Amino acid sequence: MAALTIYLMYALALPAGAAQQIDKQLRSFFWKGSNEGKNLHAISWDRITAPKDAGGLGLRKTVILRKAIYGVLAAKVLSDSSLLNWVFLLSIIGLAIRGN
Repeated sequence: MAALTIYLMYALALPAGAAQQIDKQLRSFFWKGSNEGKNLHAISWDRITAPKDAGGLGLRKTVILRKAIYGVLAAKVLSDSSLLNWVFLLSIIGLAIRGN
């Protein structure tokens, strides 16, 4: 799921609400309890999203990943002077500002 999310974030401007919803669904998947009506959280979400070498599962928070990808895209656009790239960057920044 993470690879698909990353690909979509590079291809499309992912709104902040959608990134939060993806994180919510991932948390729900990991914390779904077998008891009816009661969920036991044996591990925190911060621990799950910690790097593997720090004892976590290495999952990335979509909200943070979204901002990092926008930074990568901005760096690519700044290194290329094409007007089309500038227009694309400005549309992404506009969506990011409205989404936060």
